[in-house]
Amino acid sequence: MLIDSLLVAVALHGCSSVGNDTPPEMAAAVVTRAVASEKVVAKKEAPAPPLVADRPLSLDTMRGAVSAALDYSSSVRRAGSQLALSGVNIDIARAGYQPTLQGSAGGIKHSAYRNLGVAGLPDFQFTVSQPLYDWGKTDADVDRAHAESEAAGLELAAEHEKAALEAAQAYISVKRNEAIVRAAQDNLSAHERFTKLAKERAKGGVGDHSEVELAGVHQSEAASELENVNGQLRNARSVFLSKVGYEPKQLADIPDLNLALGDITDVRAEASLAPAASASLAKGRAAEHAVASAKAELFPKLTAEGFVRQYPNNSYANSQYPYTRTTDAGVGLRLVAPTFVGLSNFKRVEAAHLQADSAQWAAETTIRKAVEDVRAFQDKAPTLRSQVSILEAQLRKAKALRKIYEDQFLLGERTLTDLASVQGDVYRIERNGAEARYAISDLQYSAASALGRLLQLLDIAAGEQKK
Repeated sequence: MLIDSLLVAVALHGCSSVGNDTPPEMAAAVVTRAVASEKVVAKKEAPAPPLVADRPLSLDTMRGAVSAALDYSSSVRRAGSQLALSGVNIDIARAGYQPTLQGSAGGIKHSAYRNLGVAGLPDFQFTVSQPLYDWGKTDADVDRAHAESEAAGLELAAEHEKAALEAAQAYISVKRNEAIVRAAQDNLSAHERFTKLAKERAKGGVGDHSEVELAGVHQSEAASELENVNGQLRNARSVFLSKVGYEPKQLADIPDLNLALGDITDVRAEASLAPAASASLAKGRAAEHAVASAKAELFPKLTAEGFVRQYPNNSYANSQYPYTRTTDAGVGLRLVAPTFVGLSNFKRVEAAHLQADSAQWAAETTIRKAVEDVRAFQDKAPTLRSQVSILEAQLRKAKALRKIYEDQFLLGERTLTDLASVQGDVYRIERNGAEARYAISDLQYSAASALGRLLQLLDIAAGEQKK
């Protein structure tokens, strides 16, 4: 409205400047054209920016990151679909107890029945077959479907544990690399300080220019190391993104799990109860039922049948109507023999035996891996904790010694090589301490997952959505 008013004023002023003889109609026309022109060239409002999903604040905690990973994991979703499929397969296997209905229909062409059209003389047959005895094949198929469904449920739980462990390991990796980057930054800052001290000492006539050049070499090496660890941190963040679905921000400290391994008397028995091992054992049971099913297929099956059919009959010696339709029905017993193609039926039994054997060894492999992870934590964690305590004490002493060396360097009592040496010790100790601290967390979370307790210890229900 303000623009329209200004246009009206400008137009009236233009008309008045031409002369007082200008008729009011001309002024009105000018105003109309000006307003119309303004409407034509009016700029459209910029579209609103697309909405972006808010990043949950809880992702900065271990529990939040793991919960998001469970929702994001494609492996978990695939396992969920497999579980749903296994339920359908149970219904399909149970259908073996139910009657079978078969039907067919067709037609026969004859010149005397042109009025019947293209189909000709129709015929049909419907048969209902009820299994009576199949040597336990249907029972074995149903038991196999149930075992596979049990295995699918356990595999879903195992995928939850696996996705949780992968997210936790990515979280730990980011925290570890962040600590190493901080150590590398402190290392570069120390060498920059050494270069400054070398220049001050050279100006004071205590040292020479070669020390300044040597300090620059060490500083460049420290800068290169910082770039290297920054690259490792970027890679850790990329892995976190691929596992959790969000980029990490300011991650909270890693919680210590209340994993009471001292209460476990038989690690192997405990590991065999984990979802991954239990799923392999369930697959073994399914394979054993498959063996029974394959054996049953070697024998004939007894069924009861009933049928109704209609078919053409040419028993009448009437040339004008050579075909008639006959309808009949009946019931009875039928012995259906299996179809043999070479020795393939016997090979199926052998293949089922091998599949059962393979499933048993797969379960054994899973159990051994779980036991290995638990014992690795039991064996290495105490040593790593002692190492962390020792390195923390060493770091305090090394930093104190570095301060003394810097003061002595200004007085000409220490060389730049002494400073570089003690700083190398500081960086090595600080980096080894970070590696040891986060190695403990890595081992602890791996052991908890091997026992199928990671989600429980993080207080996360399987399938819980990100919060």
